[in-house]
Amino acid sequence: MDIPIDVMALCAGAAKILADRMLGDLWDATRQRFNDLFSKAGQDRIGDRLDRDQAALSSASEDQRLEFSERLAASWTTRLQDLIDDHPGVLSELQLIVEEMKDEDPRIDAPGTTVVNQKASHKGRNIYSGRDTNIGRR
Repeated sequence: MDIPIDVMALCAGAAKILADRMLGDLWDATRQRFNDLFSKAGQDRIGDRLDRDQAALSSASEDQRLEFSERLAASWTTRLQDLIDDHPGVLSELQLIVEEMKDEDPRIDAPGTTVVNQKASHKGRNIYSGRDTNIGRR
């Protein structure tokens, strides 16, 4: 089955939320929701994978966490797409999970919110401006 683009976007968004919450206070509830989702499709061992991924992200150095989190989100996007492809009946459940998580954290998909993750290396500088930026002497 070909997965529609909106379902692919839902899976990517859900995977990003999952990866972002692996290091936060909402991890236990998030883990339970995703574990239940996969269990409904007969994948009872997914909790082990969630635990391994969360432990690996937790043990990563601060410098490695952003990149590792992005890789986790990509791999969970694929898992979620495969789940929907094999068990289309869980799509509504995934939509509900994402909506509930958005209600819990208004920063998720909030209009006007921009999240920028930057890292400067080799004594570099990052500059981000929402409007006018003047660099140099006056």
